[in-house]
Amino acid sequence: MFIQTILIGFKEISSALTSDFGVWWLLTPIILLWVAMEVYFGEYKQEELGFSSTMANGFSLFWISLTSFRVFLIFEQAYANGVHRDMRVYILGFFVLYALAIIYFSFSHRLSATVVQVLAGPSLVYFFSILSVLWGQRLLGVSLPVIYALGILFVVVSISFIVLRRKLGLLGEVERIQQMDGNNHGNSA
Repeated sequence: MFIQTILIGFKEISSALTSDFGVWWLLTPIILLWVAMEVYFGEYKQEELGFSSTMANGFSLFWISLTSFRVFLIFEQAYANGVHRDMRVYILGFFVLYALAIIYFSFSHRLSATVVQVLAGPSLVYFFSILSVLWGQRLLGVSLPVIYALGILFVVVSISFIVLRRKLGLLGEVERIQQMDGNNHGNSA
C-alpha cells in the first residue's frame, strides 16, 4: 500500500515535468546551476559557501518563488477561485519568506556561517526553486503521495550529489599543490 502511494506520487511528479514542456525553460537554468554548484564544490573541496554566495542563493530563491507566486495568483484570477484554500499558495509564501530569511541572515551575519551554509546550500535552495516553479505553474498538486515522493527524491538526489562530490576533487588538489609549490619556490629564493 505504501509503495503504491509513493508510486502515485512519482507518477504525478513525472506528469508535472512532461505535461507542459515550456516549464523546462524555467527549470533548465535552475538544474544546470544546481549541478554546476555541486560539481564546483566537489572539485574544490577547500572552498566553502560564503555569506555572499548564500545571499545570492537566497535572492535567486526569492525571485523564483515571488515570480511563481505571482503566476499562481494570475492563474487563480487574484483570489476569485478561493486561492486561500489551495495549499500551494502557502507553500509558495513559505518559500518567499524562507528566501528573505536567508538574505537577512547572510547579509547580517547573525547566524554562523555553518548554519547559513546549510539553510542556503545548493541542494535545498535549488530543490525549493524547482518546487516553486512546478507549484507556481500549477503543474503539481500537493498531496501525501507527492510529498512522500518528493522527500524520497530529495534524499536520493542529495546522496547522489554527496557521492559525486566525494569522487571529485582533482582540480582543487592540483590548485592546492600549485599554491604549495609556489610558496616553496618563493621561500627558497
